[in-house]
Amino acid sequence: MLRPLIGISGNCFDTCPAPLRSGVNDAYIRAVTDAGGTPFILPYTDDTEAVENMISHLDGLLLSDRKSTRLNS
Repeated sequence: MLRPLIGISGNCFDTCPAPLRSGVNDAYIRAVTDAGGTPFILPYTDDTEAVENMISHLDGLLLSDRKSTRLNS
């Protein structure tokens, strides 16, 4: 039986002058694996189509913290 694929929202890290990086603390990955899931880090992006495509393949979603989500006004 396949383990559920759980997306974890990636945070954006400013590593200037290098390009931006997406990632999460290891605790989120361990929490998903300890619960029997397969973690998948979702990169930080403004590409709505890419986000919708990634999310459509997931069995669940874990928002890693408030900094990784943006609400449109």
